[in-house]
Amino acid sequence: MGKYNDYVIGHCEFSEIDTKYTQVRIEFLKEGDDFGTKYVRVTVRELREGFDSFISNSWHTGYDIGIKHGVRFNIDTKYNNIDLPRDITFTYQENDDNEYKFQGFYKSKNKGIIEAQMRYGHLDVNHP
Repeated sequence: MGKYNDYVIGHCEFSEIDTKYTQVRIEFLKEGDDFGTKYVRVTVRELREGFDSFISNSWHTGYDIGIKHGVRFNIDTKYNNIDLPRDITFTYQENDDNEYKFQGFYKSKNKGIIEAQMRYGHLDVNHP
């Protein structure tokens, strides 16, 4: 996608983003695969019902993701701020100093998955 840009995307079936120093806003996303980002802010207003996966490997990146339907999580973070729905069910948690790993689900464990390996940033998953 380039560097030092600001992208706004409406409805998107699939997105693969590899960028630096950029802001990306997506209204509705069906599948996000391989978000390899550094110093980026990614906002997804809503992961669509039936989405497959949202996969991230990022440094110094902030994610704001809206969900209305069930979702599974597999997250490995270090030096990140995490904000998740209150009623998430955890199936695995490990917290060691500034590293936090967890797996779990919100509403249903048979839905799409958010997978992230993040260093220095934030992950905010909320109800739009």
